[in-house]
Amino acid sequence: MSRITQKDLERELKRLNDTFGFKGFGYTKLKSGKFKATGKGFAFYQAYGGTKLVFKKAPSSSQREVSDRMTSREMYEYMQALRSGISMYKRRAKM
Repeated sequence: MSRITQKDLERELKRLNDTFGFKGFGYTKLKSGKFKATGKGFAFYQAYGGTKLVFKKAPSSSQREVSDRMTSREMYEYMQALRSGISMYKRRAKM
């Protein structure tokens, strides 16, 4: 299998947020010059060759760890498995 790039991880992260119906987490600049946290969704942090999945929620911009730190390939497969499991659950709940 080919290597996992940053774009692959970002694409899978968008799919994961779409599966849950989240528009994503971000910041909006107010007229006063301060920033306000908006939205909620999954995000990942990368450091020292590892990637960690977190869930962020506004307005407190608090975050909850969803996974441990892992390699890019492991994170890609982890997000795919999480998305697949939720999709299977949604299909089963409709039955």
